[in-house]
Amino acid sequence: MGTVLEGLDQGLVAYDRNLQVIAANARVYEILELPEDVLGVGSSFEDWVRYTATVHEGYVADPGTIEEKIQNRINIAKSFSPFISDNKINTGKFIEIRGKTYNNIYIITYTGVTERKNIEEKLLKSDQELRENEARFRDMATAASDRFWETDAAHRFTYVSDPSGTTLRPEADKLLGKTRWEAAGIDPDEDPTWQEHVDGILKREPFRDFVFPIVTADGRDIFISVNGMPVYDAAGNFSGYRGTATDVMKREELNRLKDEFISTSSHELRTPLTSIRASLGLIVGGAVGDVPEKAMDLIKIAETNSLRLLALVNDILDMEKIEAGQLEYAFEPIDLSDVLPKAIEANEAYGIEFGVDFQLEPIEPNSWVNGDETRLNQVITNLLSNAAKFSDRSGEVKIAVTQMGQHYRLSVSDQGPGIPADFRTQIFEKFTQVDGSNTRRTSSTGLGLSISKAIVEKHDGQIDFESELGKGTTFFIDLPKISPPQ
Repeated sequence: MGTVLEGLDQGLVAYDRNLQVIAANARVYEILELPEDVLGVGSSFEDWVRYTATVHEGYVADPGTIEEKIQNRINIAKSFSPFISDNKINTGKFIEIRGKTYNNIYIITYTGVTERKNIEEKLLKSDQELRENEARFRDMATAASDRFWETDAAHRFTYVSDPSGTTLRPEADKLLGKTRWEAAGIDPDEDPTWQEHVDGILKREPFRDFVFPIVTADGRDIFISVNGMPVYDAAGNFSGYRGTATDVMKREELNRLKDEFISTSSHELRTPLTSIRASLGLIVGGAVGDVPEKAMDLIKIAETNSLRLLALVNDILDMEKIEAGQLEYAFEPIDLSDVLPKAIEANEAYGIEFGVDFQLEPIEPNSWVNGDETRLNQVITNLLSNAAKFSDRSGEVKIAVTQMGQHYRLSVSDQGPGIPADFRTQIFEKFTQVDGSNTRRTSSTGLGLSISKAIVEKHDGQIDFESELGKGTTFFIDLPKISPPQ
């Protein structure tokens, strides 16, 4: 029997009807981490329980004091009733204890279940954390002004939050099982904007700021902006989308009012500024006779600043028209070999003002593009003025046109300080200027490159730049090549 007991993976102690130890294997001492010379054959159950409870305080899992726990365990054993319990000893190990009567022998087994209990505790903790996160998300979704939503792989709503006091319609429960376009009452096949949106999500592309009108619960027309990201399961299978919906009516209204204010103010400013600039120019030109030297200095400062303000107003009006899609273009075949020399000549004043020499590289005749000469001159003027402003005196600005496949590349290269790497992603944004000493000594609206980018893209072209700190910057425009007009 001893050989059998020692072959068990469990710890085992056997008692007779008087609860005296009649057998115990070595494994029980290993599991309970007790010395092998204690509680041997002939010792009582009470001795065993009291010893283990003393060594491993809190080993007995029943509520109450240690003495109460000991007595309770003894009473269970005396009844010879079967039992099972999990206990944690002081070393941190979990022990499963089972008691059962077999042929008048009371057998108690001890099994180490630490790994199982740790897994159970982790699962329990994870489940609790998941429930807490879900509750937190639900509370935040209810408290937020935005709606949170989820769709399945068929793009039908499976969850829509119901923010308190929301104006969004229909109600959350009425959206479930519907696609976004079904809920909006839209047939994508009849609406190009919606068709593009649907095509994008069918390709499982993320999307931002998709704006569409809906009707509120009280009958008002508002605009909703939705953002969404595709969701994949653990196996990498597409399972739907998750995102937000925002009432942007107030934002759109504020933007409209802002644009109206800027437009009205700019129009109202342009006329008097034009008059002031013309009057100052006449005085500087001697139309009113001699002016004291000190007064003339002040007048020249006023003239310079009026020109700067007028440029700002004109840029703001152009940007407003661009954003509204109202900037007018008159496209026709244009020969860059003819247009570019005239544009450089018209901007010689910038070169003189900043002590910079404009050098035009030879251009092949018949370099034809389809464009609006006035708007392209606006872009060229911006690039030349920037190059002059950011060049050292006695510097050189090179202008060239080269054929690159089916495009002509117009480039303007300066020998200035270059553009910092952390600024390059912002260079074409509105009201953006390089922060540096050159910026401080020059004036700029911060709109020129943004306007230029819009104009070039309207010509089916692109604008970009290359720059190296301390060596200079080259801005270039790529315009599609066309055949010479007949």
